[in-house]
Amino acid sequence: MSIAYWVAPAEVRNLVADTMTKWHPDLVEAKVKIGILMAANPNSDKPAVSHRGHAARATVRIVPLKDRVTKQYDAEILIDADNWQKSRAEHHYALIDHELSHVAIKRAKPKKKAQKRRPDDDDDMLDDNMEGEEREQEQEDKGEIILDDLGRPVLKLVKGDWDGGDGFVDVVARHGDYAPEVENADAVQARLNSALEQHEANRTKIKMTADEADNMSIDELRIKLDGTIHNELSAPVLGDLVAAKGDYIQATGEFISNGDNP
Repeated sequence: MSIAYWVAPAEVRNLVADTMTKWHPDLVEAKVKIGILMAANPNSDKPAVSHRGHAARATVRIVPLKDRVTKQYDAEILIDADNWQKSRAEHHYALIDHELSHVAIKRAKPKKKAQKRRPDDDDDMLDDNMEGEEREQEQEDKGEIILDDLGRPVLKLVKGDWDGGDGFVDVVARHGDYAPEVENADAVQARLNSALEQHEANRTKIKMTADEADNMSIDELRIKLDGTIHNELSAPVLGDLVAAKGDYIQATGEFISNGDNP
């Protein structure tokens, strides 16, 4: 039997949209449309989703211009349905975050612009629009989004921060620690440990009780979150955090109630 494909259900599509809002504001800004497909191959040893010849939990690709006409989306994520059903919500968010991290917006080179003078304390009048102009300048510094012939944002795939490479069991069995497979795995493990340490630091840095968050304004909570890897959370998301009831609100933006996910 061949691999079966179908459009992901609404709950999966909603999770993807939520992940974009939380951690991929550039994709939201460019109004990137993501198509989500599920795949299954229950009657065969062949994986439903593969990458470089090996089984994969999910893959992502940029949709070619011609296919955008019919598909009506810009990038496509293909998910192994069997693995998805067996995994937890935390895995789902992490997996979609990973796939979306491979997608980037192509931008034109930013135009160099003369920097506007900030008013001095001795000026008779401060420019009330200075903060807004600075935000606008920040957007210009990133460069304008390049659009294709359909008026959709041009995308590109981004490599991960590391690649463990391929490997052979027999080579490791014969050469032990001298095998390149082991050296590659050790290098990846070192970077992984560093990232996990940063994750724990972010979790403990901003941990607060739900009651404390309820008593804080949006601006106060934004300041509390400032300096973390999640300081791009939008006001509506922060509002949800303030309104949330439970044990803790963490820097990850995930609400945890009695050890369970919402």
